[in-house]
Amino acid sequence: MKEPKVLSAPGLTPEQILAELSVVRDTQPVEALAAADLHREALISPLLRGIERGLEDPTGLPENDATLFSYAMYLLAKWREPLGYPLIVRWLSLPGRGAFAIGGDTVTQEGSRFLASSCGGDVEPIKALILNREANEYSRSQAVQALALLAAWGELPYESVVDYFLWLAREGLEREPSNAWNSLAANCADIEALAVFPDLRRAYEQGLIESLYMQPSELDEVEATPRGKGIARLREHHPPIADVARETSWWACFYRERASEAQRMAERAGYESRERPPPHRASPKIGRNSPCPCGSGKKYKRCCGA
Repeated sequence: MKEPKVLSAPGLTPEQILAELSVVRDTQPVEALAAADLHREALISPLLRGIERGLEDPTGLPENDATLFSYAMYLLAKWREPLGYPLIVRWLSLPGRGAFAIGGDTVTQEGSRFLASSCGGDVEPIKALILNREANEYSRSQAVQALALLAAWGELPYESVVDYFLWLAREGLEREPSNAWNSLAANCADIEALAVFPDLRRAYEQGLIESLYMQPSELDEVEATPRGKGIARLREHHPPIADVARETSWWACFYRERASEAQRMAERAGYESRERPPPHRASPKIGRNSPCPCGSGKKYKRCCGA
């Protein structure tokens, strides 16, 4: 997908911006997203209300309102808006599939960055989400990664994150398999939290971490690699949100027209199309040592899974 063209001085009003961001479309509203930065103060309250509407009725939210909900998450995270933080925590704390019903794949694609960007150094709600067994396991895994990101970004003392991860491995997490355990292992590897590795190896022996998600040998690889490379890679692949148009370019709606045209061409040719829209980012169940589905040829852990 081509880089979205952003106008230097968009003339949209706040009302027009909100209307543009509340429509499901097959092209990105790049002008509205660019204009949003110029009207930040006027947009914060309506964007917060858009998120609140989603939280009031997660499964019954109209599609256009769900679109505004997701854009609101990105914009408030980009702006580091502290008023968005409790709403992001509430969203990711919804039980069952509630968070996915509103935000879809943004849960697993951006949940950690939403949390890290908006927390303002207050990590207690993130820690509470990690321990919340009523929340979806993938939401909890995003909370684990949020702490790793804060350490990688230099916004939280590294040792405090390592100490907390050590506590999670020893007594904080329930002693049964979950994606929270997978995330703990992956993020300890990413930030090179070597002090936690012995406890992670015991967790593997106890069947708490899925070896198909991350092989225990990856801990050996990290120990044999010069310090600093892993955390630098994490920082590079998961920086703070800066360009909402670029960050949302993977949304499936922007590929519908391309997929429909491929289907029509296939039907005219007399066979069933197996064409699919280009992948966005990998699902959290892909093994970290598997080839990355983005087509780079790299392992997932060295590419989109970094």
